[in-house]
Amino acid sequence: MPTASAPDWAGPALWLHGDLHPANILTADGTICGVIDFGDLFAGDPACDLAAAWILLPDGAADRFHAAYQPAPDAATLRRARGWAAGRALSRILIGDAGVRGRPGGKATWGPPAHAALRRLIATAELRPRVPPRGSPRHRRRASRSAVRPLRIQPANSRRMTRVDPSGTDLAAQSTTAMYSSCSGIRTHNGVASSPLNGTSATAA
Repeated sequence: MPTASAPDWAGPALWLHGDLHPANILTADGTICGVIDFGDLFAGDPACDLAAAWILLPDGAADRFHAAYQPAPDAATLRRARGWAAGRALSRILIGDAGVRGRPGGKATWGPPAHAALRRLIATAELRPRVPPRGSPRHRRRASRSAVRPLRIQPANSRRMTRVDPSGTDLAAQSTTAMYSSCSGIRTHNGVASSPLNGTSATAA
């Protein structure tokens, strides 16, 4: 999730609850009716409390909540809020797991809502691969690697794939059998490497 690269909050410090999660929210008939535990009250970045949209609300509600919130949060604030939400979800998953295992301080009921929050965050994440600047060492390595496509393993009884790099070497013939033979449970016979686990094979020249 792209959160760490968001710029810091540049606005005035705002009063925040600081610990909005299901155990600190009161509900009646499925509606939020109260908030408790103001022990973490502080002034700072509103992203801290805006994270509650993923922690507390059901699937699909976070966008509606942020659209109705005033003043409307900018993209950077929402990215920081996602970071806060992810951190809270992970910490409460650990607390829930400790409760299941009977460890001190554990609370088993915290696990399921934390898992649900993490699923919501993953489902709505914008996955954008980072492209190194043109001309940088990473960009040159990336360009050189793109000249040869990654190996693919062909299913058994399908047509053998042959790939040749710019020097004329058959990469499939060189690499596939070596890759298979390094795995446990792999058999090689008459130039054919096969796996008893998934029924795939790769033919070596």
